[in-house]
Amino acid sequence: AMRAHETSEDVQGHACAVLWSLSARHAENQSRIGDAGGVAQVLSAMRAHETSEDVQGHACAVLWSLSARHAENQSRIGDAGGVAQVLSAMRA
Repeated sequence: AMRAHETSEDVQGHACAVLWSLSARHAENQSRIGDAGGVAQVLSAMRAHETSEDVQGHACAVLWSLSARHAENQSRIGDAGGVAQVLSAMRA
């Protein structure tokens, strides 16, 4: 849904909320989401909806959840520019 509706703030915000819920304290889902390109998609949503508090907040939560005790996702986030994107969200 995130790829098909990239311009929809509502879809992006809700999708990030679902990914957050699915990945929280669930190592298998953290891996599945990371392997499926979830990090890149979340960061894409953040870039497309920089003024949306809903998208930015949920996206930051997903990144936190995906990276918690998961070195591979931590690297994915760092390599994809996630640290800079989170800092940008914090400034907005």
